[in-house]
Amino acid sequence: MVVPLNKKDIRKKSLVFWLLFLFLLSFSIVPAYFFVWSANKQQEDYVTKIQQFRTMQNKEYDLHAQIDSLYKQVTYVSAQKVDNYQFLEKDISQDKAKINEAIGADSTGAFQAYAHILKNINGHLSLRDSIIQIDARETMITNDLLNCIDRSSKIRNTIFSTTQIFN
Repeated sequence: MVVPLNKKDIRKKSLVFWLLFLFLLSFSIVPAYFFVWSANKQQEDYVTKIQQFRTMQNKEYDLHAQIDSLYKQVTYVSAQKVDNYQFLEKDISQDKAKINEAIGADSTGAFQAYAHILKNINGHLSLRDSIIQIDARETMITNDLLNCIDRSSKIRNTIFSTTQIFN
């Protein structure tokens, strides 16, 4: 049997070769593993985003009818087609609270159109309240004026009749 003279050198060189081979192999396998892992992670993120979007879409569909009903009630207030404004305004505020509750923790950015409507309803209702109060004051002042005119004409008639008696 022939024993090489540089057996230690051969062993050392082969050890260095295998270590470098394993090092390079790990450098090629680890990036491939992370590539597959990131692709799976992105797919999971896309699936969750799609589910969130579908949930948001379903919630928007559910809110659509409520918003339409709320808008219809506000147009009734604007068009003065209602006899009991206090009841309607209470109903509107309850519907608005239900809608805000339904939107919940979702940002109003996801429901931009609804957020715009809900933000403007308060101003619209307060404006309508002030118009109703002014209208009530106007009616009261008109009634007071008519009563004053009526009393004035009665007093004038009594004065006129009493002055004719003395003449």
